[in-house]
Amino acid sequence: MYVFNYDPVTLAYTGGTPCDFCQLKPGTVIAPAWSSENPPPKHDTAIEWPFYRPATNDWELRALPAPAEAPAEAPAEAPAGERVEALQATLNEHLQAAQRIIDEMKKAAGEGGE
Repeated sequence: MYVFNYDPVTLAYTGGTPCDFCQLKPGTVIAPAWSSENPPPKHDTAIEWPFYRPATNDWELRALPAPAEAPAEAPAEAPAGERVEALQATLNEHLQAAQRIIDEMKKAAGEGGE
């Protein structure tokens, strides 16, 4: 047996699940919560999505929201030369900081060993 799951809050279709029959009560399906034996209707996932209607035990298709529009103008990027210089400056700062930490560790090891 196969059941069709939905989100408990939004009731949106979330996929299907195989389920078993109860061994103590033959013919009884052990279905997970928030599922229906009724399959959702065929739909185009690019424009619509099924939502479960518990009162009628069926599905309704709802249109998906339109995708957000891209900004009118993309921010201008700095020229490649400026970006390289900025990366080099950042790298140099990190290397200098690392060297300071190494020097402090060496100094602390030298003082602690005396």
